[in-house]
Amino acid sequence: MSGGHLRTNTSCENCGQEVLLRFCPNCGQENVETRQSFHYLFTHFIEDFTHYENGFWKAMKYLLYSPVTLTKTYLEGKRKKFVVPVKLFIFINFIFFLLFGVFKVDTKEEVHVKDLEVTNKTNIDNKGANFDFEIDKDNSLYFLQDKIDNLSKKYTKEEILKKIGEEMYRQLPKALFFYLPIFAFLLWLFHNKRRWWFFEHGIFTFHFFSSLLLLLLLSRIFSFIVMRLHLDVLDDFTDLILFVYLLVLFYKSIYQMYLESKWKTFVKGTFLLLLNLFFLGIMLSFLVLLSFILIH
Repeated sequence: MSGGHLRTNTSCENCGQEVLLRFCPNCGQENVETRQSFHYLFTHFIEDFTHYENGFWKAMKYLLYSPVTLTKTYLEGKRKKFVVPVKLFIFINFIFFLLFGVFKVDTKEEVHVKDLEVTNKTNIDNKGANFDFEIDKDNSLYFLQDKIDNLSKKYTKEEILKKIGEEMYRQLPKALFFYLPIFAFLLWLFHNKRRWWFFEHGIFTFHFFSSLLLLLLLSRIFSFIVMRLHLDVLDDFTDLILFVYLLVLFYKSIYQMYLESKWKTFVKGTFLLLLNLFFLGIMLSFLVLLSFILIH
């Protein structure tokens, strides 16, 4: 970014190095006056935003169908072309969980639950009376049973399940971030340790999960629209297409990243998929338990 009046003092304000031209040869800071006009600040903002936007929207294009392109470009050393992988993931993660709650979709199951809540509140005076499952009161599970008993006095079963879901939604971004190293570790486990460093698996992981979140968000927005138009069948069909597309994208990305034979890619990809489903199941189970403990 160029612009702004150069300082008459050639000593860098940031590190003290002498600046012969516009930028400090030591730290790279531009040697311009710190007090600038509004016009300068506005144009500075526009130029910075445009620069970021170009890299961002190019990255968005590849995330939709070829996240591994971003990974390979970054690993080739061309790191100014797109947004840094970690920043890209954090930004998409934030946007995903922000908009995912905004574009709320009332599925058939959710409508049924709402009908049950109305029925229960009409027919049951005691709000906790329908929370009817029990846990054996041994020493290890006594705390959970006490928690259930306390919550049953305040909420219906459906309300408790809803609160667990809401708490899971709040905790999921952190849980997903902690799961990334597990995904990268499994990639490292299944591929040549001399050829591929854990760092490279990590970069691929950031891009693949960014792609996954972006596609899920777009699917959510589409579902929101078609459900408002009462096109339930179209929504179900779209979910099927998304599932197949994500499956294909997973195998395709593994193939393009590690350049092994299609047979090896399929076998390794299948094991990776099953292992990730297993560990994700464990993570989600822990998340359910944690969310249950946290609600009050």
